Amino acid sequence: MSKTFIEWMATETPTRWCVDRGNVVDVKKAIAQGFEFGAGNPLLTLKSIKMEWDRMEKEVEDTRHLKGKERSYELYRRYMLPVFEAWMPVFEKYESGNRGRQCVMVNPNAGHDYEEMVEAGLMMSKWAPNVSIKIPVTQAGLVATEELAARGVHVTGTVGYSVTQGVQFAEAHARGVRRAKAAGIKPHGANFALFTLRLNQWVEEHAKGAGYSYIDYDVAKWAGIAVAKRINNVYDDFGYIDDNDLWFVPAAIETPHSLLQFVGGRVHCDLYWPVVERLNEHFKDAPREYHYDDPIDPDALDRLMGSSLFRQMYEYDGIPTEDLLTFGPIPHIAALFGTMGFDMIANL
Repeated sequence: MSKTFIEWMATETPTRWCVDRGNVVDVKKAIAQGFEFGAGNPLLTLKSIKMEWDRMEKEVEDTRHLKGKERSYELYRRYMLPVFEAWMPVFEKYESGNRGRQCVMVNPNAGHDYEEMVEAGLMMSKWAPNVSIKIPVTQAGLVATEELAARGVHVTGTVGYSVTQGVQFAEAHARGVRRAKAAGIKPHGANFALFTLRLNQWVEEHAKGAGYSYIDYDVAKWAGIAVAKRINNVYDDFGYIDDNDLWFVPAAIETPHSLLQFVGGRVHCDLYWPVVERLNEHFKDAPREYHYDDPIDPDALDRLMGSSLFRQMYEYDGIPTEDLLTFGPIPHIAALFGTMGFDMIANL
């Protein structure tokens, strides 16, 4: 049987695959297609707990004595245990490192508090040997990233919307790796996830509100790709991939156009599992060709640079570090994962 497009990319190109779901059924399907990493967030976990109520009802009842964050973390842990186990053959095959891991996210409401994020990250890192701790890339999150990396914890930077975040995350992780090595601790890799599709959506909506008639969907669809490739080129050029096992994750890729732009790149492409079959069908007869080095549409990039929001996202120093917590879509997504996800797990 010939390989699907996704299988071809996973086995015959430098591109790796990350499944963004976090439930054991989808993870097992993804592993069979060559996926090597698992993403997710508390909102997806909340939905998955409800979908698997037959398995989780007893766990929910058994944790009634816990309250607030403590209960959220414990139910999160209990739900994820079979997912960690499903990834273990991949993790062991590659002798740990950046493959075969499953992300779990610290309380998304704590993006301002590095001490809480470090404490939670250390606690969650004990849930399984193949855990990656998701940290929102805010000013406090950068401090937490360095500290966790210094203690040998694998970290995934999340809620990414800018080159500023991507570069500063790499620098923070590198500082942590140097500290770990100096202390005789084995460092582990890291990932940085850019919300590629949502970035496009924010740029398009901002353009409508600002009256930028020269930015429509066909222009905005290049925004996330342009930011993504600029970040990953930094990772490649400065040796972050080879030296620190730091991989860039273009997250929530849902369109054929976006997917094609990363074929052949050293990236960890992130897909929702329900999208995989649709993309495989779309690319069933497509030529197996690399496109990562294809240039960004120059006319689209020129139009995008007319957007003040896009310039902040695209420029290396577009956002002051102290503003990362409150920049554009970042608080919206943090609230979605936190208030509508993490907090609601405690209320089950």
